[in-house]
Amino acid sequence: MGEEILRVRREKIERLRAAGVNPFPYRFARTHTLGEVREQFAELQAADETVRVAGRVMLHRVSGKLTFFHVEDMAARMQFSGRHDEMGEEAYQALKDLDVGDIIGAAGNLWHTNTGEPTIGVKRLELLCKGLRPLPEKYHGLKDKEIRYRQRDLDWIMNADVRQVFVTRARAITEVRRFMDGRGFLEVDVPYMHTTYGGGEARPFKTHINAIDTPAYLSISPELFLKRYLVGGFDAVYCIARNFRNEGIDAAHNPEFTMMEAYQAYGDYRDGMALIEDLFVHVFTAILGTTTFEYAGRTIDVAKPWLRLPVYDGLKDSTGLDARALSRDELAAEIQRRAAAEPGLGEIDLAPHRGKGHLVLDLFDHYVGDKIVQPTFVIDYPRDTSPLCKADGDDPQLIERFEPILCGLELGNAYSELNDPVEQRQLLEEQAAKLRAGLDEASPMDEAFARAIEYGMPPASGLGLGIDRMIMLLTGATSIRDVIAFPLMRPLAAADPQQASDDPGLEAAREPEAGGETAESVEWNEPEQAGIDLETAHRLLDEHITNPATKAHCLASAAAMRGLARKLGRGADREDAWAIAGLLHDLDFQVEQAPDKHGLKTKEWCLAAGMDERLVHAMIVHNDGLGIGRQSAFEHLLAAAETLTGLVRAVALVHPGKKIAGVKPKSVTKRLKDKRFAAKVNRQIIRECERAGVSVQELAETTLAAMKEIAEEIGL
Repeated sequence: MGEEILRVRREKIERLRAAGVNPFPYRFARTHTLGEVREQFAELQAADETVRVAGRVMLHRVSGKLTFFHVEDMAARMQFSGRHDEMGEEAYQALKDLDVGDIIGAAGNLWHTNTGEPTIGVKRLELLCKGLRPLPEKYHGLKDKEIRYRQRDLDWIMNADVRQVFVTRARAITEVRRFMDGRGFLEVDVPYMHTTYGGGEARPFKTHINAIDTPAYLSISPELFLKRYLVGGFDAVYCIARNFRNEGIDAAHNPEFTMMEAYQAYGDYRDGMALIEDLFVHVFTAILGTTTFEYAGRTIDVAKPWLRLPVYDGLKDSTGLDARALSRDELAAEIQRRAAAEPGLGEIDLAPHRGKGHLVLDLFDHYVGDKIVQPTFVIDYPRDTSPLCKADGDDPQLIERFEPILCGLELGNAYSELNDPVEQRQLLEEQAAKLRAGLDEASPMDEAFARAIEYGMPPASGLGLGIDRMIMLLTGATSIRDVIAFPLMRPLAAADPQQASDDPGLEAAREPEAGGETAESVEWNEPEQAGIDLETAHRLLDEHITNPATKAHCLASAAAMRGLARKLGRGADREDAWAIAGLLHDLDFQVEQAPDKHGLKTKEWCLAAGMDERLVHAMIVHNDGLGIGRQSAFEHLLAAAETLTGLVRAVALVHPGKKIAGVKPKSVTKRLKDKRFAAKVNRQIIRECERAGVSVQELAETTLAAMKEIAEEIGL
């Protein structure tokens, strides 16, 4: 059906051209936006003024000699009407031939319908762009997160609230610039491609410059270049720059992100805190009209003064642990001792090259960081956590560094900048030595920067602020991908059989198949009910599975699938169906493990019990050895979830006490990237969850939570 729609629309385009009509004209002169028409409706109607407006057709209803349609531009949506007796036969036929998604220009006068709806009565109509692909139909809309992220343009068309997020983003960045310019800072340029990298602890993206046969790196931070501006005589500079860090992807991190970095000569980190406080008050007041807002169910106020929390004090207040009094080895031993009762601490890297300060910060993050709600400056970090920061004037074991944190989000990082060239060179060389020793996040020696500050750099306050995370707070977004226009996504394989399903317009346009499935169920290929009840499913499991490990895997898969159904809002009946699919997918594993046969007896037994054929098919295609292939989103998600349960079990078993209770989602995603860990677990199958619009992070969180609920049943 989808290809038929494309064919029909291509034919419409050719008919228009044959009739001398350009379906893609060059321009259209508007007199008003639709927002302006709405705001000035009474005045324009009273003056009987003809308006010329343009936008995209979002709804189209033809009723004999009268047609109503809705048109939307960036500012607003309005109802339009067209009458046969006013437009004439040819123009009215053109109006009837419009498709949802077409972009039109229209001239007309204003009137109210009997229900009081403001309407533009069309006198003249011009097609400005004929849409070739259909939009998703109105009832189901565009809800699939993966498609929304991959096709942000379509997301903006279908979801005005998402479009508004990016309007807010643009306005907020403008306000950041307005504030910084007003404080006397000069916006400057920095390169995004470096022949060495530095300014932060991160793994870089590496490339190669063919013209000079030189390796290069995408910028992880503009810091070192901005400091060279200070060396060169600029007193206060800033940039709003893209940073690139080859690290994890989760709700708060994207490999490409936006930072505002600023450096002010003759100041220190206290000036940086004052600047951040004033900046947030300015931006939030300009965008929201207030410093108070709701985020993640909490009421937040960014009005100054923000709280100040020293690292060691925060850790001691939360745990009773006086980390200052311990040596590095004593602290490592204390972490190991606590990890026996708190398995989450088992994730802390105790490798010898990680100094005491980094262990302190790991503990702070574990116990304190994500529990901070109101705006707080975490201050006075251990000395060895940054090679670019000045020691505290009163306590040389600390550095004058702060991080602003709000609702558990680290919003930035700031220092009293180190300008002693001898100490700076020594610290940079120590960083380079750590890199050579295997610390991937350490930086190589930047000789150009070290040489530059030997000419003399004034004392300075420096800070970096995460723009994306600020936008998350302004818009209520809980994932950074919701505020990045085009977040990084795994490429779709060219031969991927799901490629066609990534066009939600064509998917929604399909006709219902026999049995009454909707467009949604065609995409997912899941029945509303399993055909058997849970009692029957458990009886089948007990009849055919006696091995405790296999039974535990089936129970874990059932819990994961139920959790996913609940997360995706599938309803109680489908939750049971999803759980039964997870429970019985390996029903014949004890009697048939041959790759080309595993699943065939499962199919036989389950169909004989009365299970829905589609559910049975989804269960058996988790085995690639049958050569059938997975086609639907549900099939991909079942295969991903049951595979991930194996990895989660492996992660739990390497934690102290071999229990799942202390395992965190980041522990699972970290192990997922380490192909040496649980090497037999197929990572590629786990990533198939993305074809169902579920991120790997979401899959890990949901599966882990579900398995924790039945930890005793599955021996964890």
